[in-house]
Amino acid sequence: MSAESVDRACHEMQEMRILIRYLQRLCAVLIWTSATGTASANDSEAVQNDVRSAVSALYQGDVDTIMRYSYPPVIAAMGGEDAARAMLEAVAGKGQYMALLALDFPAEPQFLQGNGRDFVVVPVHVVYRRSNKRGEHYGFQFGIRPAGGARWTYIDGTKITPGVREAMFADLPADYSLPPTSR
Repeated sequence: MSAESVDRACHEMQEMRILIRYLQRLCAVLIWTSATGTASANDSEAVQNDVRSAVSALYQGDVDTIMRYSYPPVIAAMGGEDAARAMLEAVAGKGQYMALLALDFPAEPQFLQGNGRDFVVVPVHVVYRRSNKRGEHYGFQFGIRPAGGARWTYIDGTKITPGVREAMFADLPADYSLPPTSR
């Protein structure tokens, strides 16, 4: 074998290694996208609009809107629709002491797929006033819908403890870490 043939073979092997690394990275990206789901700008805007409506409703005392966006097992855990409505109306009556000052979305929503369900994590930053004291909250709303469904329902991310995650959202990808929250 000539030196030229050896050089060509080495060069071809180097190109093959580069191609293999590229394909490995491409596979990793494809696996990640299928695990996290892909979403259009319209999907992101839609869930942000949902969250804006739900959070605003809380501060405005709009019980019907809160109920519409609440995750049904949470309503059931409150004792059913009538009991949940009564509790929410009692809280809504205190709305005169609370005001939403600002609501923004510090990061894009993250879409995930479970076993027959879709999930979305919608990061939020809320600035509010309660009894003449200003506060702020960085957190997220956690959305759930049947896979490919049209309507999302939500639960406040601060309520998803490890036990709640295991009991209610065991099909959430195990390697996905929910974002931190702070008040």
